[in-house]
Order: sequence, then structure tokens, then C-alpha cells
Amino acid sequence: FLSIIELDSSVTMQDIVLCYGETYLGQSFTNDTTFYQVETNYQGCDSTIATAIKVSTLDTFDIYGPMRICAGPFGSTILSVETYAEYKWSNGSLQQSSTFSQAGNYAVTVTDELGCTADQVFNIPFVELSMAIESTDPICHNDSTGQINIVQVSGGAEPYFYSINGGTDYSANPSFNQLSAEDPIYEVFVADSNDCFITEAIT
Repeated sequence: FLSIIELDSSVTMQDIVLCYGETYLGQSFTNDTTFYQVETNYQGCDSTIATAIKVSTLDTFDIYGPMRICAGPFGSTILSVETYAEYKWSNGSLQQSSTFSQAGNYAVTVTDELGCTADQVFNIPFVELSMAIESTDPICHNDSTGQINIVQVSGGAEPYFYSINGGTDYSANPSFNQLSAEDPIYEVFVADSNDCFITEAIT
């Protein structure tokens, strides 16, 4: 991006923007600066060119948010980036944050205040959990000898966390003992480290 303003016959001012990795007259710049050149014309007169160089530091950037789509009723995720002048997600969004409801490959391009751009390509996987449960009823209707054991979990990312009260309280232990028949239904929840979960009711 180059604009030239001629102040008089001896001094010329110009502005230039260098995006990350670009050079000016074979030189690299890491900070904003003014670069001076003295040129002599065919008549032997000297003139000074003062180049105000603005340097963009935009190279890579981070994407924030859960990078997955969980199976189930909450199968979407919201991703965002840091603050820039413009945004363009490959799902059509032009906002700083974007909602994704399908797994797949995506990209996002950001533009800073100097007009320089950077992009990232990323994958959002689909995560589905499965589990196997073994349960034992209490021996008598008024005792607490019942058990629920989540004996196998697959899918998602370890570690897993377990609950039998609908996700209100979680434990790292997949076995629950001393259960009574007074609670007619136990809502078994298993959540992985990315907050995807699976649930099953045990009566």
C-alpha cells in the first residue's frame, strides 16, 4: 500500500505498509520507522525521500473455544478469535465469533487495521460417547446394597467423569455403591474432558 505526497522540490513524503515477512528495498523492519533516501537527478540536484513505514505484526493467531461437536441435543460449538478489524469464517460469518453445528474442515481469515491478513485452517471433529453399565438392585426394599458400575466408556477424550444424579455431582470413580431403592431412577451421566457427555436412566 503506497501513497506519495510531494511537499516541495527537495523532500518527498511517502507512506508504506509492510505485512508480516515483507521487505522494503531488500530490508526487513520489525517496528514502525521512517526511512530516508537521498537521490540525485539528472541535473545533479539532490532530493530526499522520507518513507514512513508501518509494520504489521499479524502472523499467526489463536482460535478460542471447544474444538469439537458433541453428539446429542447440544451439538454445536462457538469459536472466536482475538480482536481485529475484519473477520471472515468459511461458514459465512463475518463476526469475531462464529457458531458451528456440523463437524468438518473450516478456515478463518482476519484482517488488521493496516489491511494485512492471516488465516488458519482447522478441523472440528464429531465426538460421540458410548458406555456399558452393570447395576445391582438392593437386596431388600429398605436397605442400601444397590450398585451401579460404569464398566466401559469409549469415544471422546479421557479422563472421564461419572455421575448418577443427572450431572449435578461428578466423580472420577465409575462405581457407585450403597444405593437404596428409595430413589426410583438414577440418571447416569458420563462426561469426557471436552464436556461431551452421554446419559442413561437406571431404574
